[in-house]
Amino acid sequence: MINIRLVLVCLFYFLGCYLWYEHSPFPDLHKWTYKMQAVYYILPLQVLFLFFFFRCHAWMAICFSLLPAWLFLLFIFCITKKRGKFPKKRTFYKAFVCALSAALVIPSLYIVGVIIFHVPKKQEKKTEENTSVFDDYRLLQYDEDAVYKENENQKLFSNFRQSHWELCNTQRKIELLQELADFEARENLHIPEVKVYGETLPETIGGRYRDGKNEIQINKQYLENASSEENVRILLHELLHAEQNYLLTHLNIDVDTARNYYFKHIRQWKKETLNYIGSNGEYERYSGQTLERDAESFAEEEWEKIEPYIK
Repeated sequence: MINIRLVLVCLFYFLGCYLWYEHSPFPDLHKWTYKMQAVYYILPLQVLFLFFFFRCHAWMAICFSLLPAWLFLLFIFCITKKRGKFPKKRTFYKAFVCALSAALVIPSLYIVGVIIFHVPKKQEKKTEENTSVFDDYRLLQYDEDAVYKENENQKLFSNFRQSHWELCNTQRKIELLQELADFEARENLHIPEVKVYGETLPETIGGRYRDGKNEIQINKQYLENASSEENVRILLHELLHAEQNYLLTHLNIDVDTARNYYFKHIRQWKKETLNYIGSNGEYERYSGQTLERDAESFAEEEWEKIEPYIK
């Protein structure tokens, strides 16, 4: 199959040369004009190629844009010196077209090289080529359990002792759950802050995550009557839903990487969000979804880490 781009570029190049011969202010070059009669008027298209060249080599393209002015001055100087007088208007025109054509032929040659010889385009400099975040030894030394031992966090956990929980009003309970949510989002899930509110919900719903507002609603009946453990587990469960939503909306990887086995769970999350089964439906189907199983597993695992500091 004929490469149309190649044909056009070659045609443009020879037409650029034609402008040189046809409009050159040097009479000796006019004898070559007849060899270029088959091609004609390429100057505007060569300007378009200059824009293409700009994408690859911006500064060089700018220099080529300024080159006609310098060539024009050079030609005028040579003509004036040769004739001993100021050139006529027509000579000015020829000198300018000649200079502009000469400057545009070079980018045209570059494009021919890209198409024929695959001349590599200028690549952006990679700062950390062939490196991985897991090459950072500090990451491998990170102690995930260390944050639970900090005095400030232990004080936070102690507020969820049942004896203390029962003394708190609904608003104070929401404030404590918000502090715990901030801790989990910052130290474990590494997601933006999630707001916690009390809300009147059906009896069967302890809480829910609203992805549109990035907030967690805790059933007020649970806040008033359920134990601190139940409320903490509900919060942790919904926080994992917040992380699921964050990864599904912010994880920026290519398709091939997304097919990796490591992202199997995330792919399943996406499938289930498109056909989500709510808790008001069949409970076994609802709880059997990967979205819900993972959220429940996180709540169980995180509660086991927090519980020793509560009792």
